[in-house]
Amino acid sequence: MRRGKQNVQGNICIGDILTIGPEVTVQVSLPRQPCFKLNHRFEVKDMAWQSQMKSRTGWYYRVLKEGYISPGDEIKLVERLNPKWTVAAVQHYLYREMKNFEVMAELNQDERMFGDDSVTLEAWSDYKLVQELRQTPRICSFVFEVVGEQSQTTSLKVEPGSHVRLKLGDKGDLIRAYSVVGGTKDRFELGVALADESRGGSLYLHKNAKVGEVFSVGKIATSFPFAPEADEHILIAGGTGITAFLPTAEKLKESGENFTLHLAVRSTHKVPFRERLSKLGKSLVIYDKERGRRLDLARIMCRVTTNPHVYCCGSPRLMDDVAATAKRYGLAEEQIHFEAFAVTTSGDPFTAALLTSQKTIQVPARRSLLEALREAGIDVPSSCEAGSCGTCRVQVAKGRIDHRGTGLLESDKASAMLACSSRGIGHIELEL
Repeated sequence: MRRGKQNVQGNICIGDILTIGPEVTVQVSLPRQPCFKLNHRFEVKDMAWQSQMKSRTGWYYRVLKEGYISPGDEIKLVERLNPKWTVAAVQHYLYREMKNFEVMAELNQDERMFGDDSVTLEAWSDYKLVQELRQTPRICSFVFEVVGEQSQTTSLKVEPGSHVRLKLGDKGDLIRAYSVVGGTKDRFELGVALADESRGGSLYLHKNAKVGEVFSVGKIATSFPFAPEADEHILIAGGTGITAFLPTAEKLKESGENFTLHLAVRSTHKVPFRERLSKLGKSLVIYDKERGRRLDLARIMCRVTTNPHVYCCGSPRLMDDVAATAKRYGLAEEQIHFEAFAVTTSGDPFTAALLTSQKTIQVPARRSLLEALREAGIDVPSSCEAGSCGTCRVQVAKGRIDHRGTGLLESDKASAMLACSSRGIGHIELEL
């Protein structure tokens, strides 16, 4: 189509009304949110993150007046309702400068139209804990329900492979991400295991959270790296890792996909969500350590099809073993995907010089770089906060890094690190 100048996120605003040719009228309604499928399409693990950081996500239109369009039709701006709020500006505050509450309040007050429904841009929403159910001695499920008036979009089911961030602790200063095991956007269920060395998140939920308590909850996000082009899906979960895969396994079963869920547990008496798992039938294989039945990765990998994709969620040791075994049987790096349900972030203290901000921050032994950056007023986008998705990737200009998590390709580790999980050694310099 012929345009007077190129339309990019920096000069297109939310609410813009445009004509396309002599018949059609459209309105800019919503910034696009790149998902993990971009990573698979381009075979670059952080492609979704790069498109966000470089303002290449795009936007959606809603049709105000129907008609036909043809090659060569001119696109004209008819009315600009919100000149301050370019698509790039909205994305910046939604995903980068997320703690600018003054701006968030202004966005909420404007009550912009998104598609056909009027919703507000909220960084955090209030949800009430309405149910707590003990699944195993270590795993509880928690059901949260939105507080206040609900928009028409909240009845939508949560996508499989989603997670959500909660503000926890007496002061709400702990931010943790947990897998959503089911529900809708106005009422969803989390599966949370009490970590052996809890940093405060799971410990707070298990020991302090009370039914009726209201929590600040972030946007529900999907990070599961599902590869629709695969001939076979091999899901490998260790214990509590089942919370990341259960909804996906149910969807694969429902759609008739070729998949197997391998679940390794200490004992069959400690299997969570037993009733839901039983419906997977022969697609579920349980390995009971107590009865001497151990997960045999070599046996699983030697039977794979021509284009399998392997997904693993479990302990660091399990994920390392899966990566090594898959590689030994000829699987490419892009065919292996990891979802970490926990990550060890503590270690020796280090300092980080921020070259752009001209600041130097201290990262204590029991704090992550991401937490230290937030405390210093530096907003870094994050999502899973378990080293899996790569959203919190930062560029390293100088220094040695103790890489943790699975969100970076080996080729990226020379110049980048994950702020939520990896640690510097001694002194490092970051392009922040």
